[in-house]
Amino acid sequence: MVRSAVDSYGYSEDDILTDVISSFASSGCALGEILGPIFAGTISQLLGIENCCLLAGLCISIFSIIFAIGTGYVKDLFTGKSYSKSSLLINTKVKPEEDLMKFRE
Repeated sequence: MVRSAVDSYGYSEDDILTDVISSFASSGCALGEILGPIFAGTISQLLGIENCCLLAGLCISIFSIIFAIGTGYVKDLFTGKSYSKSSLLINTKVKPEEDLMKFRE
């Protein structure tokens, strides 16, 4: 996340950036640990454990399909497009100013 903030948004890589990213990640995990059991308990009381397991399986399946379609994997599977290891590498040596110049042109 630090590399993305530095490369894409032009933030300077310093301790403040890493502290902010760490605090957002920790807060998100803590919120999930608090709300997750409350939500799971409420749903299991309302629907029963069997229906909850079915609902969880359906959600995981639907999100997996959406992810596969959204990333273009399904399209590439049918078109026969394959990727080599070198084509998947991200060029991280581009300066943010050079990256922004592409959008201005």
